Amino acid sequence: HRVDRRQRQMCIRDRAEALKWLIDDGVVARFDISVEWVRESFLGAQIIAYSPGGDSLHTGKYLWAWNGIN
Repeated sequence: HRVDRRQRQMCIRDRAEALKWLIDDGVVARFDISVEWVRESFLGAQIIAYSPGGDSLHTGKYLWAWNGIN
């Protein structure tokens, strides 16, 4: 079974909304977010946070396993 497109989009949207407060509070000016399937059932993401001055504050790399997916 593969994760359907709607389920993937909801997961990505939820993760992005979890970061939104940083922009709303002026801590971060923007994020660059890229996601890709790095292997079967593993979604990889790279998130770069930029300060209001434009400097890169943090680069995070993350993997999410989709349980029960072969």
